[in-house]
Amino acid sequence: MSEQELVDIIKKEVEKYLSGNKSDENSKEKINFYGTDLILKQELEKKFIIEESANRVIVSEINIKNFVDLSLGTYSDEVGEKLLTYILSGKEIFIVEEGIEYRNYTDIPKKLLKKYEFYEKEILDYGIKIIKRVEVLENLKEKNRYFSGKLLDLKTLRKKYDENKKIIELSKETTITDLAKEFAETNGIKIIKR
Repeated sequence: MSEQELVDIIKKEVEKYLSGNKSDENSKEKINFYGTDLILKQELEKKFIIEESANRVIVSEINIKNFVDLSLGTYSDEVGEKLLTYILSGKEIFIVEEGIEYRNYTDIPKKLLKKYEFYEKEILDYGIKIIKRVEVLENLKEKNRYFSGKLLDLKTLRKKYDENKKIIELSKETTITDLAKEFAETNGIKIIKR
């Protein structure tokens, strides 16, 4: 074997290796990360491409003001505006439970706690998921969708429908229209109420 043949073989092997890494990188799902939890962000970067335009957003922390504003559908600063824009854009949003500021206090007066829990329910009704930090990766990889709105109609189901995600979880209070049920049956979508 000549030196040139050996160089050509090595070159081809290196090209294969590099093109294999590119395809792995391109096959990663894209998510958006918002917050300052660098450890969580680094863990997510191992499995996902972090990109602003992604349709799934992880919010690692939210202060009380932005939490309340979000539940009211308004904002008072740049952070709140960004979060509200995610909702209005139809992005799938996950808020890390441990990053919700009011939950870090242990001696909250009961009346104030009820108020915060009401705001939290409002946020959940927008379709936002609140998840534990350790469950973030699991929730992003799962093959189902969660819907907590009051009514699941055909239009909403089509928007949530994804060929790879054949299970949609609903809150117990959600009503499903007959057309949505028929669409789910036709497309093999399993609907679970929790």
